[in-house]
Amino acid sequence: MIAIKIVGGGKMSPNLREEVDGITDFEKAVAKAEELSRAAREAAGKSTKSTIEAARRAEQAGLQAKRAAEDAARTAREAIARAERISREAKEAAELAMKAAAEAISRSEEPITRVAIDPADVLANPEALERILEADLIVVGPGSLFSSVLPNLLINDIRDAIAAASGIRVYVCNVATQPGETGSFSASQHLEALADHVGEGLFDFALLNDNREARRPEGWLGQPVLVDVRRLEGMPVTIVEEDLVDPINAHRHDPAKLAAALIRIQQEDRAERFRPRRSVRRPTASAG
Repeated sequence: MIAIKIVGGGKMSPNLREEVDGITDFEKAVAKAEELSRAAREAAGKSTKSTIEAARRAEQAGLQAKRAAEDAARTAREAIARAERISREAKEAAELAMKAAAEAISRSEEPITRVAIDPADVLANPEALERILEADLIVVGPGSLFSSVLPNLLINDIRDAIAAASGIRVYVCNVATQPGETGSFSASQHLEALADHVGEGLFDFALLNDNREARRPEGWLGQPVLVDVRRLEGMPVTIVEEDLVDPINAHRHDPAKLAAALIRIQQEDRAERFRPRRSVRRPTASAG
């Protein structure tokens, strides 16, 4: 602070008084500015500290979220791996069960008369139903009649979708009988078994093999399926006979021959004609 000593008569002139007051006001302004600056620095320091603390907390939260995401991803991978293992084991068990069942059937001396599924109201895959309804050609078979073909057709949704489909529906009969399952079945007996389980009218065509001269494997217990024309004539399905068998293995279809026959069926009738959706008459359920 500036000290002013007044010399003389003891009375300050008006001009000097104004100057002294101005100096005093200036000093007060400087002091106030210093006070405000100090307060601003303190506030800035506190703000910087708060910002650093907030950034630190955000970083910690980010690290925790990252660890949580990694833990969740690891848990999900482990769950997927377990599900895949369970699915693989279930598939293997099902294959073993099917193989055991097939072997048991092949050794059975009693003919199979009827099959069923349990539960009877099992649901089909919606995508499979959609594909059936959209298909231009629906092919069922070849395959074991009672342990492969019929179990699929006994699923209500599958049977109803085939019945309602506008595409051509073909049943491919096996070229050979299967011991323990269709040991002495003719072609008509295959079709009768189908009708007994799912009703008549489910198929437009039955594709049969007419070549009985293929080589029979050594030790083979089956026989070529007989095409019993007279019994087939009265059935509500168009019979198509072609050479379908593998010439070196009498109990298997030749894939190229079968594919060509199916294409001919689709092209000949066959493809130009409008096919409305249909309904099928189901058989009456029996207690057996």
